[in-house]
Amino acid sequence: MPSTRTKKSSSVALAVAFAAGVVCLVEPAAAQSIPDVSREFGFDPVLAFLGKLVLNLALGAVVLGVAPEFSRSVVDRIRSQPVESFLYGLLTYVAVVALTVLLALTIVGLVVVLPGLLVLAVVGLVANGVAVVAVGTLLAESSGESALWESLAVGAVAVSLLTAIPPLMEPVNFLLGTVGMGAIAARYWERR
Repeated sequence: MPSTRTKKSSSVALAVAFAAGVVCLVEPAAAQSIPDVSREFGFDPVLAFLGKLVLNLALGAVVLGVAPEFSRSVVDRIRSQPVESFLYGLLTYVAVVALTVLLALTIVGLVVVLPGLLVLAVVGLVANGVAVVAVGTLLAESSGESALWESLAVGAVAVSLLTAIPPLMEPVNFLLGTVGMGAIAARYWERR
């Protein structure tokens, strides 16, 4: 049986190794060059844009095709109350994380958490699809029967262009996902 001294020294060694690894990742030596992963693996910015465009168009088309009235009401909510939708989205994310942690502490809760996270992932995809359409409605200002489909095309191009720029990718995705999730959550709470 290992002594407490052995456990303590191995814990300290692990902590030192972790800290050294973090320092090496954060501040590489001046002589080291950080490889350009996008070029190394052949990810061309144009291909990245096209891939994101196809994904955004597909997500938006599925959402619009399956639930056009739902999509229209969520897009209208995003346009009329973007800040409130964003705040609802933040509150939803915090509540989901807290609930997941609390449920994961119990064995029975794990049975609920796993399907719940799958549902959350699907709702997140729907939220991003609707948010892309909302961006398109802000840019296109089209009206008529095909307005949502035109907005989807315009929004998909705009969002794909923005997310093809590496420093903007994560903030734009977070903003769109949060606003979309918040609009869906607010719609749900209002209809309860």
